[in-house]
Amino acid sequence: MPEKPRLGVAGVPTDIAAVELIARNLGVALVYLVDGQGARPPVPENAEVVQISLDDMDKEVPRFQGLDLRGVWLVECRYQRWLNQMAPHFAWPHLNCAVDHPDRPCPIPNARSFSADGLARLVESGSGTIPIPSWVRSSCGNGDSSCMRVEHPSDLSLAIQKLRKRSPEGVLRIQPTVEGDIYRLLAFKTGRTLVPVDLVEEIVTPSVYRVPLGVSMPVARRGALFDETVRQAREVSDVLPTGWGMVQMEFVISAESGDIILTDVQAPAGLDQDLQTVFLLSQGIDLTRCAMECALGHHPSVAPTCETGIAFSWLLTRSGVVVGFEGVEAAPELPGVVAIHINAHEGDILTHVVDMPTRERGGYIVTRGATAAIARERLEVVRNAAWISTSPALS
Repeated sequence: MPEKPRLGVAGVPTDIAAVELIARNLGVALVYLVDGQGARPPVPENAEVVQISLDDMDKEVPRFQGLDLRGVWLVECRYQRWLNQMAPHFAWPHLNCAVDHPDRPCPIPNARSFSADGLARLVESGSGTIPIPSWVRSSCGNGDSSCMRVEHPSDLSLAIQKLRKRSPEGVLRIQPTVEGDIYRLLAFKTGRTLVPVDLVEEIVTPSVYRVPLGVSMPVARRGALFDETVRQAREVSDVLPTGWGMVQMEFVISAESGDIILTDVQAPAGLDQDLQTVFLLSQGIDLTRCAMECALGHHPSVAPTCETGIAFSWLLTRSGVVVGFEGVEAAPELPGVVAIHINAHEGDILTHVVDMPTRERGGYIVTRGATAAIARERLEVVRNAAWISTSPALS
């Protein structure tokens, strides 16, 4: 019996059981690649685990010559730099997540990319024109990013300081803000080809930290809106790195002009829980399987098998110490509730949502309906009926 093709998994997936099932369906054997400084990940006992070094690449290449991996699926963004350096030696299909570069024109209209030091010097010198209000985004080249809204020139230095602390080696992008409805297009690059999947409608936190809070689909205006976003995406795709992997593009329908404006491009490592859940339940598209297929150098299976309205939202709570949970046990009985999952525990200290990790500490809600609008209405009913109670944290 011929040996199964072997796929490396760089990092630990959220749902190991689901990943193992997909691997069996694809007919591949998984090899989990983990930082040698850490303990064995929570994978099946018979799973093959290989410790890797994120520092000394010269020693890594000979070790991997005998592993015969068909490709590597990037799950955690901290392994991106390792994959970028290793993949060329073995012709592994991969996509470099570094969209922004301070020495290249930014692919986002009306945006400019800088090194953190370069933008800081520009602000300090007072030279150049910086749009106000603006978004300042960090991109550390490994699929991780953050965004802050700047309302006044005096706030720019603070934004640069905070984003530099989060991504010390990252690139900063500054661009004028665009107010309006937000949509995210998911696609996969297969070599030089862009394979669009679908749009989701997105909401973000109303604070200066512009953190994605929830998504819903299918999009009501999907026909014309989808066609225009895909047209713009294909134009931008031509200047993105050639490779195999997921690409996400954010578009805003300007409340002022009605134009559909591209505002962000990301090539993220791993998959967000909200996107994976919504696409699977609404369209029957398994993004995890698609990502694994891309890592093997195959075209992903993006054809929908169903269509229903799904809404997903992370739970926002007041900062403080968790003291209880109101209405959570009764919430599953409300119309359209698919799931309500609480990550927090009594005694936990929850802070303001400033990034993905702080967003996910509370939990999430998933609802369904005949349309996305109905699913969103039901989600709001659940949000008003179930919440996490906190009291101010004592210093």
